[in-house]
Amino acid sequence: MMKRFISKWSVSILCFFSLQVLFAGFLLPQAEAATSDSISSSIEELQAYYSAQGAYNDWEALGLRCTGVAPADKYSVGELSSASDYARSIMGTIAAGDESASGNAYIQQLQSMQSIEGHFNTEENSSLNQTIWAVIALTFAEANNYDVSYNAEAARSYIIGQQDVSGGFDESGWGVDVDSTAHALVALAPDKEAHIAVIDNALSYLKGQQAESGIFTSWGTASPDSTAAVIEAMVALGEDPQNPAGEGWQGNMLDALMEYQLPNGAFFASWAPDEANAMTTGNALLALGDSLNEKSKYLNELDNLNDLSLAVEASDSFSLDSDAAMVLSLGNMGDTLKDVLLIAALFNTENESMINYTYLSRQLQIGETAVLGCGFTIPSSGEYEVRIYTWDNWGNKNPLLSPVSIPVN
Repeated sequence: MMKRFISKWSVSILCFFSLQVLFAGFLLPQAEAATSDSISSSIEELQAYYSAQGAYNDWEALGLRCTGVAPADKYSVGELSSASDYARSIMGTIAAGDESASGNAYIQQLQSMQSIEGHFNTEENSSLNQTIWAVIALTFAEANNYDVSYNAEAARSYIIGQQDVSGGFDESGWGVDVDSTAHALVALAPDKEAHIAVIDNALSYLKGQQAESGIFTSWGTASPDSTAAVIEAMVALGEDPQNPAGEGWQGNMLDALMEYQLPNGAFFASWAPDEANAMTTGNALLALGDSLNEKSKYLNELDNLNDLSLAVEASDSFSLDSDAAMVLSLGNMGDTLKDVLLIAALFNTENESMINYTYLSRQLQIGETAVLGCGFTIPSSGEYEVRIYTWDNWGNKNPLLSPVSIPVN
């Protein structure tokens, strides 16, 4: 089972999972080797499935963003308390294109949680999961040009110190497993040359958990979630998941994963073959995106969607009873003409009503940058936020870039 973050309901899922040992022999037939076209088709079906969903969590926003979909209009941040909570929200917020202070605030909070020993544990949350995902999220933030300053060497040393004699890792406290080991490899990947023996031992453990079909087992049964985690780890290490280096690998892990896709685009878990599983579907999206892009989303800067670039000249926040002045510059960096609608609006956040707005609507020439200077007078009382939207036009209202929010204090 994938444990990208620890939550109360994860424990109940694990208990249910342990009751399904009778499915331990459930393996799916191996398909022909996946091609870029088949991976693209699988992703397109996933995108169609998600387009009908009402909201995206951090992982879904990240996966969609890495497959070319702007997720901001349906993305919302979850509850934050542990280091792993802040880690997933850093990645979700950046993936959603949030240019407000939120991303930096989450980064600062996460960095402040690191101990002198290098870990990110707290009294309430002391699993290895906290440190593994803190390292991954801060690596991701740095790759996307955010200011990051923490003791990465100490954090990775702490992770390495938790390696089991089997070569695997236990990030949850439930025991050594495939998911934990794959996540640890992603965290160590940026410094892989310094940790060759640790990585080799972890890979040996993973090989021992792979079935002939290419699927990986977790807690006694075949698991598309665990297989997705290993695919992400292989890409992060610079390996081809369909043909990783070294002996001992079996089948084709990418083929095995895609066998779990339903006709509606979602993915199912082993214990419920006819039902879409939200966690499995999100994990498959994350893995397939890395496979198609042939690079790890955690280690590389996100691609700019739609070849549009928005620069916002404004304060980090505005104040009540003052003027909110901004200069917005929207550039067409692509090789085709772009119909764009740039909107700056003042919202009352108490009732989600728009108080005032201004806009620019036009066709941007190749290489052209349009500039919109604007501002609002903010009332002396109430709860407000300035929001900036980039759509194609008034009729479709298709988001071309993730919205930008500027708080009013």
